Amino acid sequence: MRIKIGVIGCGAIAQVHHLPWLTELSDEYEVVAVCDVSESSASHLSQWFKVPNYYTNYEDLLNADLDAVLLCHTDPKTKVAVDAIKAGKHVFIEKPVCLTVEDINLLIAEKNNADVVVQTGYMKLFEPAFEYAQREALAMDDISLVEIRHIHPNNDLHVAQFRTKRFTDVPAKIIESSLTARNNAINTAIGSEAGIEARSAYMTLAGSAIHDMYGLRTVMGNPQKVLNTEIWKRDDGSSKGVNVILEYSSGAKATITWIDLPYLWDFDETLKIYGDSKRITVSYATGFSKNQSNVMIQDMDNNGIAQRREPLLDWESPFRRELRHFHAVVNGNAENRAPLEQAKYDISLNIDIVKSYLENSAIRVT
Repeated sequence: MRIKIGVIGCGAIAQVHHLPWLTELSDEYEVVAVCDVSESSASHLSQWFKVPNYYTNYEDLLNADLDAVLLCHTDPKTKVAVDAIKAGKHVFIEKPVCLTVEDINLLIAEKNNADVVVQTGYMKLFEPAFEYAQREALAMDDISLVEIRHIHPNNDLHVAQFRTKRFTDVPAKIIESSLTARNNAINTAIGSEAGIEARSAYMTLAGSAIHDMYGLRTVMGNPQKVLNTEIWKRDDGSSKGVNVILEYSSGAKATITWIDLPYLWDFDETLKIYGDSKRITVSYATGFSKNQSNVMIQDMDNNGIAQRREPLLDWESPFRRELRHFHAVVNGNAENRAPLEQAKYDISLNIDIVKSYLENSAIRVT
């Protein structure tokens, strides 16, 4: 079945990836409408991608003749997601799905009641390099250490390589309402007494490091403890970086480092998995790039000689692959690889990571 879909949120990720791929996948999708609180943005994308309808009120889009919605608007997305589910629409929801355990529980309950598909926008699950590494790692029984390094430049350096437009006609009351809703969600997640460094670090975990967290989960499972969390502050008190140590029931440890180094072009995100006789390294391209991520395997051949393998992988964009997967799941031809039930583990772990910092102690993961 060809899916009639609407897109809510007309920012950079919609312009660079989602709408170009939905348009290219014309056998799978018909883009019926776009929506944004900026009328200029919605109108611009409607003309650019030849989408027949545009709206500034998402409820009008939900009333249109469509089967599914893709949500990539400003966080939190919970209310729009709930309303879309209640309207009987299948939902593809960009990360972060939501910011609290209470909200993810609500989404799961509504999804189950409505019997619709809800897929999380965890695009790195669909990276050919990660999929290869995951298969290699799941065959290992001696993983001792996982290292994640995420050196993050300013996204504008990469977005500037594409044709994108920003508009400034979002009503002030909508901006204020969004900020209030986000602050309320953060208060629920980590407490209203948390300082600016903890609050900004939590949003970093939810919005950027989440790619590393869900990839780690699919390789290692859920950790037993958050052993330690450090947050590095900028001069204004906000978070510049986060360093986390996790412990697993096997005794293995994982270290995650995310830091904002804004002014150089280089994007450096790696996943390294260490065992006694095998090493796996995934080097990711920035999510805005259309370059290819790669994987390197170090192990022994059948003659006991150390070797290094760098397999040649598919070039297909992970964004394109996850949209094709969503189409297959909606049509009953695949099992959802990024369900809400799995996203709940990531939200809960992010909260525990920040609590470890706030309490200056290890946290047993629930």
